[in-house]
Amino acid sequence: MNYGLVKLRLASGVELTVRGGVMENPADISVEPVVNTDGSVDGTVTAMGYRGKFTLAARTIDGAPVDVGALLRLQQTSVTFISEAERSLRSYSGVSFHGDPEVDVMTGELTGIMFTARGRLVTTL
Repeated sequence: MNYGLVKLRLASGVELTVRGGVMENPADISVEPVVNTDGSVDGTVTAMGYRGKFTLAARTIDGAPVDVGALLRLQQTSVTFISEAERSLRSYSGVSFHGDPEVDVMTGELTGIMFTARGRLVTTL
């Protein structure tokens, strides 16, 4: 998802501005090929959860710095990405955030935050 203005709404109702877009892994599994000794091909399926990463504005709409530590401590929460241009909502449940966040002081971008979720639902506005 990489179109127009996108906002991230936390379960608390707080909205954060996404910069540059959201990259998501829309499948909750990963499949790796395995070649058997007879030459036939199988796959090993690994449960991964729905995953994604995004870039935020380092400050909220009110100008306060995003509390990155509080964001990373959120566990089993719900989040929604709101894309006005795409006219869609991407809602995730059972979300945990992780990563090694960095703020670019020149651009005001907060990068390095990823998430893993138990559930995913895409709806149109």
